[in-house]
Amino acid sequence: MFFGPTLLFLQDQNTQIHLLCLSIGNESGLGEIRRNELKSSCMILGIDIENINIIDHPSLQDGPKNNWNPILISDIINDYVTKHKIDIIITFDEKGVSSHPNHIAAFNGAKHFIQSVTTSNNVILYKLTTVPILRKYISILDLPLTYQFKNQNHLNHLIFISSFNNFILARRAMTSHQSQLVWFRHLYILFSRYMMINELQLVK
Repeated sequence: MFFGPTLLFLQDQNTQIHLLCLSIGNESGLGEIRRNELKSSCMILGIDIENINIIDHPSLQDGPKNNWNPILISDIINDYVTKHKIDIIITFDEKGVSSHPNHIAAFNGAKHFIQSVTTSNNVILYKLTTVPILRKYISILDLPLTYQFKNQNHLNHLIFISSFNNFILARRAMTSHQSQLVWFRHLYILFSRYMMINELQLVK
């Protein structure tokens, strides 16, 4: 829904990708359905099933009213990074793209890991840039503005743009999330710039 252009670019470069999802999305009681939908979506994007890890922790339950502890998230990230020798983490930024508290908590946990855990010394953290709402739904038309505001240091500021074929693939992956495909998400698939453009900023 948000990271498609980045994931598909990395797949095209034969990069090994791991997905660490901090919740099964059980706010509406559909957690097991959404767990399986996420796995199906990731497999369409080319992520190996053994590299998909979906957490179901009692203190990390889906929902905008549930506060997630950044230290707990940091500990989970630390365990996963250490076990799988991860060298780059990509997550939401402090605005969470949609301002969802769980997205923001994911960033806060990753930031805590990078800043506080000694095993993070060789790990790089990138965050997905949140753009103003007027730019969020103009798809590829946002590209000139994206480059206008781009940091000149190309390592601190990365831009990934999907080809048409990759857009179609990301769209197919989104349709795996049948339990979430209400009418406005069909519009999201068509018009969201995050289906076509990802802008990442280096945190550390």
